Amino acid sequence: MANGCLHWGAHRLGLSPSIIEDIVRHLLFVLIVCLFTAVPSPAAAVTVRYAMVIGNNTGVDADGQQPFSKLQFAQREAQRLRDQLVALANFDRSPERTILLTGGTRAQVYEAAQALAKQKLADLQTFGKIETLFAFFFTGHGLNGRLLLADGPLTGADLGEIFRSVGADLNVSVFDACYSGSLEPGAMSTKGIEMTPGLNIFRALPEQVLTAEGSVWFVSSAADQVSYEDENLGGVFTHFFIEALAKAQRDGPGITLERVWHYAREKTVEHTARRGRRQEPQQFVTNLKETGPFYFSFPGRRTARLILGEAVGGRFLLSYADGQLTERLVKKPGVRREMLVYPGTAHLLLLEEGKILLREELTFVDGGEVALSSTADVAIHTSLGERIESIWVKGASAQTLHASRTAAGASVSVGASYRYSLPHPGLLSPSHQTGATLRLDYDWLLASLFVGYGRAAEQFDSWSYEADAFVLAAQLGLAKNLSMMRLSGSLSVGASAYWQRYDNGRQRQSWAFEPAVVASVLLPNDGLLGVELSASTGPTLLPGVGRSAGYHWAMNLDIAAALIVRVW
Repeated sequence: MANGCLHWGAHRLGLSPSIIEDIVRHLLFVLIVCLFTAVPSPAAAVTVRYAMVIGNNTGVDADGQQPFSKLQFAQREAQRLRDQLVALANFDRSPERTILLTGGTRAQVYEAAQALAKQKLADLQTFGKIETLFAFFFTGHGLNGRLLLADGPLTGADLGEIFRSVGADLNVSVFDACYSGSLEPGAMSTKGIEMTPGLNIFRALPEQVLTAEGSVWFVSSAADQVSYEDENLGGVFTHFFIEALAKAQRDGPGITLERVWHYAREKTVEHTARRGRRQEPQQFVTNLKETGPFYFSFPGRRTARLILGEAVGGRFLLSYADGQLTERLVKKPGVRREMLVYPGTAHLLLLEEGKILLREELTFVDGGEVALSSTADVAIHTSLGERIESIWVKGASAQTLHASRTAAGASVSVGASYRYSLPHPGLLSPSHQTGATLRLDYDWLLASLFVGYGRAAEQFDSWSYEADAFVLAAQLGLAKNLSMMRLSGSLSVGASAYWQRYDNGRQRQSWAFEPAVVASVLLPNDGLLGVELSASTGPTLLPGVGRSAGYHWAMNLDIAAALIVRVW
């Protein structure tokens, strides 16, 4: 079954395969060290990505005939590829910037290219100076330098026109089609493309031809090879290209295009060779800036948060990895907004009419948060165990913006509490206690002191008693802020002093020892007032209620509620 990817044809050399392999190995080593590229200039540090994803199960050649049988998976995998580009590779979800065509025609492809060019122009007017990337993906039938669409083929010259009309700074193309490697440079010879002998890499691609600073083409098979559609995987190269977006080795903030390519190629060669149908994807590169790695996929989890205060408004860009990962955000005043972001260093840009009003650096840590507030916002309350650390304060347009982060800090709280203990017949233990709590939180550490009072009384047939209990307990443990709550687990050591009075006028003083394990939850944990619910259990040494009774161990179970007021 035919199906494949990748681009511009391979020249055959009059050299042995081993010599060619040595040349390729050494040149690729140099290429990997300084390739992948197109890093935006520090002045812009913003890249906007556009994509066209085409999937055709059928294909018609120039004579109006369908030279191949219908594919099963091309259109389905085009949809899957588009979804993964959005999820992992920072392509926009909107159809204005990421276009999916299934069963498309030549006219639709050209219309899509014009629509992307129009959107790119609008983005330039909106965002000012930006770098642009255009990714073109095709999965379907290919034959002798042509990609077959529903009503006819796309030649290399057609593709050159499409890339010229979009006019991006960097082009990335992936072709999964039979004989896609035969999309030979001769088909674009009028635009100045030449082959470099000994390696399938374009070197001379004038910017005035495609108005681009560089192009990277991946084709699923060599010029004389068939590309395969697996009954389980679909198009083999497309399958492994999609898989590479998440599974290829990460290098810094994301996965570079070079690593995506190597993963997809190696897996394709390995899979097809095991089945006796060897398919060798090819790579072609032209006129790239050699200034650093080009990150294509960002599969990492968003584990940090950016909070925009209620009064903050404007059009923002959040730019990671020297601008290669750029997220757009339009914030209207009046609503507080939170968004998950990637940990690491990013630049925050505030734009107005295509001009950059503000450009400042922010560092997000795993599990941490950064807040952006305006002078009109109410004061930010931190969670217990945290403090506000100012990052910068900048005036921008009609508002002054304050960036801050939460850091480990001390919080002091006081509280009034009520505790209920399960009764122990025959032992002196008040079931009800009230008291006051002094609490200290620092990051993940919790320490507290409880002072309480309880009263116990019992009446028997021949005698009775009353008792006052004064309780002192210290607690030390670990706590964790989760959203609006603070969960904690701790060890508590308490002692109670009893003053017991019998009905005959005699008195007795005794004491109790109360170690326990405590679990508690406090919510909300970011305001001045909160409610803490807790439960504790542990072995307790208690006196008997009779005057001559000794001490006994019992298992205690308490539940408590406290009103906590933050004082610092």
